[in-house]
Amino acid sequence: MGNLRSASAPGLAALLTGIVAVAAAGAAAAATAAPAGAATSSSPTRVTPKALAAAPVTPAAPVTPVARAALTTLQDICVPALLGQTKAAAAARKAGFRLDNGTWRLGLGDGRKAELQPPDAANPGVCGATLTYRAGGGDAIRAVVENWASRQTPPLEELKVDQPNAGPLYKRLVSTWSAQTPHGAEGLALVEERTLQGKPVEGDLGRSRLLLSLTPS
Repeated sequence: MGNLRSASAPGLAALLTGIVAVAAAGAAAAATAAPAGAATSSSPTRVTPKALAAAPVTPAAPVTPVARAALTTLQDICVPALLGQTKAAAAARKAGFRLDNGTWRLGLGDGRKAELQPPDAANPGVCGATLTYRAGGGDAIRAVVENWASRQTPPLEELKVDQPNAGPLYKRLVSTWSAQTPHGAEGLALVEERTLQGKPVEGDLGRSRLLLSLTPS
């Protein structure tokens, strides 16, 4: 699988792009609606791109390998790539991903892996990954992503928590966060996929989609 647009689930790319677009729009609207003279996330102190990219989060132990890969994707690849500090490919290689048939992939054993969706010409402000993990591993990923969102400057506000979104092939649990940053509206989405019967999508392997967007102000 090269990226989310080529995923087998129909409309998944549109769903995820719509999710982060709504989150980003909400952040922008909240900033616009702030009363005159009130402090906003972009004032009075502006966060430099270097400072934002260097906002690491050390998750509480224990952390699964796939949850750690989700954290690496966000803070070591997607943030610096979206801020234009580095190319996603260079960051992915440095983080241990390997290019495999056109996809940057991090193999973690026992079928577990992270597959990068880097920014591209069609979606230059979107970056994320498809995460495959042992059944039951979704909670650890969500905890790490939630922790990362809360530790950013400014913190990303949680908008949805495991909101059901049923499709023709899968049930999805959607969680989203957003913030208005000095660099633009930031949207974050984590979508856990299950079968229509509520079971892992690949036998004993679960799957989640992680997506971070940055819409310049």
